[in-house]
Amino acid sequence: MSRVLLPTLGATTDNALSKPTATFGASNGVPLDVYVSKNQVLSRVVIELLGLDPWKLAFARNKYERLEKAWVSACWLVIGLGIPVLVQLGLRKRKTQQLAKRFHLSNNASPLKISFTKLGKAASLHDFKTAVSHATKKNTGTASFVRPLSHHALQGLKTSVRQTKMGIMVLDLLFMGLNGQLANWGKNWITKQLAGTESFSGYIGYTSSGFQEKQATQYKKEKNWRMMGSLISGVIGVASFPLLFAATLNHKGATGLGKLKKMIPHFDYTDAIYMSKWLIAWHGFFNFVVPGMFASRDKHELREHLSSMGALYFFFFVGDSIFSGMAAKRFGKKLQQTLPNIPLYKHVTLGPLRIPWGVPLHNIQQQSQTLRPHVKKEIMKLGRSNFWTGIITTALGLGISTTLINNWFTRKKIQAQQTKQAAHVSQWLDKLNSRPTNTA
Repeated sequence: MSRVLLPTLGATTDNALSKPTATFGASNGVPLDVYVSKNQVLSRVVIELLGLDPWKLAFARNKYERLEKAWVSACWLVIGLGIPVLVQLGLRKRKTQQLAKRFHLSNNASPLKISFTKLGKAASLHDFKTAVSHATKKNTGTASFVRPLSHHALQGLKTSVRQTKMGIMVLDLLFMGLNGQLANWGKNWITKQLAGTESFSGYIGYTSSGFQEKQATQYKKEKNWRMMGSLISGVIGVASFPLLFAATLNHKGATGLGKLKKMIPHFDYTDAIYMSKWLIAWHGFFNFVVPGMFASRDKHELREHLSSMGALYFFFFVGDSIFSGMAAKRFGKKLQQTLPNIPLYKHVTLGPLRIPWGVPLHNIQQQSQTLRPHVKKEIMKLGRSNFWTGIITTALGLGISTTLINNWFTRKKIQAQQTKQAAHVSQWLDKLNSRPTNTA
């Protein structure tokens, strides 16, 4: 893996260092877009609200499909994200207070922010103690112990933090599991109640009721066992990941599960509340992709579901990084003689391909702290351009192109299917009419 750097210029250690300034929408003194870059849940919500939900609703083929899309989005934003975040805000505050009181931590300590990499049973206790001092409520200053802890007490703090963070993860998975089941099966129920049919809502309006009912025949026969399969997939998704993650976290040695330890940082939470997008990806497979397959009412809905999920996994989880990397590679060259030695993108090798991968905006912001104000302004301007290019390109690609292609292709397939059926009926009638009739 290689990376392209911009030449060094403007680093300084004198009084001309840039100072934090008040910024609209800042979170703990961090500009809003930088915080969105750091917070993988918020960045996914931005993609969804900018480029997925509006276009899904705008391009819905009828009112029933529009209601289904609105229901699925509402389930995700309220049950999958909103309620867990609100619950965990209160949980984080209460558990932080309990840990501070029990283990004599200073008031500004926030031990739940400690990375999972410091919490495994095999992780160094010294490294954990150091991590405690850097985990503070406002990400400034240092935390400390009101009085020294014994080795046993420090180990107890480490275990308590690990168990609490694992509990938060399980809570997220439970809510997301509920969201996935309600979203996929709830949309089918809504259309059945309002339209009086169990067929796919996508072609209501340009197909006959007879055609719709025929398409839904197999779904109606198999619905009960399909719902069971969907629930089993959800349980597997909720239960298996915490078990696998805990086993990897506590594994000693570099063999077996130890090889997976390098992936642990990718599942760290932001501010001990907002989950990693890779945890969302795990949930998405077991509690949305698979249940959506079971809940598909015919082959056309199944095809649309799988193509949408394929596009979502690309755009939602890696698309913005690739597009921001492409922007950095293109626009960064023009300013490489005047900008400092800060990487704006790196190359990720995937087989014969070398893909430009954008460096997160919050990493660029952290590395630019020691620069002179005017230089920092330039590097952050370019970083923001790359970041929003990735977000907007991803949003438009996911929301517009995928939706329109699905709509067009399904209509084309339905029309071909109806034409073929009409031809068969016509042939049957011709044969029937061509039979000789007995005359008295």
